[in-house]
Amino acid sequence: VTRIWKEGGRPQSLKYLDSFSASPLDFVYPNVLQPLWGTRLLQYYAQAIENVLYLGLTPLLLAGLALWRRRDRVSRAFAWLGAVFAVLALGTTLHWQNAPVYLAVPGWLERIFTAGMAVLTRYLALYPISSYSLRVEGAVYLPLPTLLLFLYLPFFGAMRVWARLGLVTIFSVSILAGYGLQRLNEQSLKPQAHNRVRCAVVTLAVLGCVILEFAALPHALGTSSVQARPVDDWLANQEGDFAIMEFPVLKAMTGRALYAMRAHGKKVSFGYGTFFPRAFNESRGVLDAFPGRETVALLRSWGVRYVLVGSRYYGATWAQLE
Repeated sequence: VTRIWKEGGRPQSLKYLDSFSASPLDFVYPNVLQPLWGTRLLQYYAQAIENVLYLGLTPLLLAGLALWRRRDRVSRAFAWLGAVFAVLALGTTLHWQNAPVYLAVPGWLERIFTAGMAVLTRYLALYPISSYSLRVEGAVYLPLPTLLLFLYLPFFGAMRVWARLGLVTIFSVSILAGYGLQRLNEQSLKPQAHNRVRCAVVTLAVLGCVILEFAALPHALGTSSVQARPVDDWLANQEGDFAIMEFPVLKAMTGRALYAMRAHGKKVSFGYGTFFPRAFNESRGVLDAFPGRETVALLRSWGVRYVLVGSRYYGATWAQLE
């Protein structure tokens, strides 16, 4: 990992980095995994996994109740924690409906802004990155604090999917919602200290609302089985020290291909992650030219003995490739 970091195998385009930013709508947009309405909302999500940050109407109301006129040190701490990480989850620039927000400005102002961002992101940054990929003539985007942290905070530049930071906000709201439920139950018990039934009814009603909002059974996006392929079992029985490669490369760079390693236990010349060795990045053009002679020669130099080819991933071009 240290070697890969020193090689500078980090994203070089701010546009790529910015694509993993959350939108404020992601925190209030209804749960896409809910079986009653989830599939209808799926079309509005650029990333149906990373950007699912729905805080929930019921938890937000309970959290508001916890903070209403009764802000102890613990609740204030969680409120600030949730707010800070919500801002960080918004990523490097402000987004709205899964796209960067641009403000129209005079041309001279846009050029000054572009030049300033270039100095800030390339010449003054601890982790330089090109900001020109986000440039739009006559308009400027809105940088957020996460961009400064990426550029100047040690090790923060190793991060990529900013939306995941919203999990801390979800956690904070959950804690505050618990405080809110406790306060609600205290109000329910006030008329009659022994009225436990009313308290139980309130608790069950709140839990019912939470379950309705966050239910994910049956899974709205469908399910799939995870198991070894026949070829994985075959590879497991092959003797010798060798590596394998899968094509197309985009198929190889998935969690499903990496999972197969648990079955066959052989070395692989691909991976699934954020940062790749410089040699792999520099070889992408050769790999994409598979099954050219140069590609085969490269794979042999990497100790690759077997190549797995996913025919259906090539679509209409498979007949020619075959």
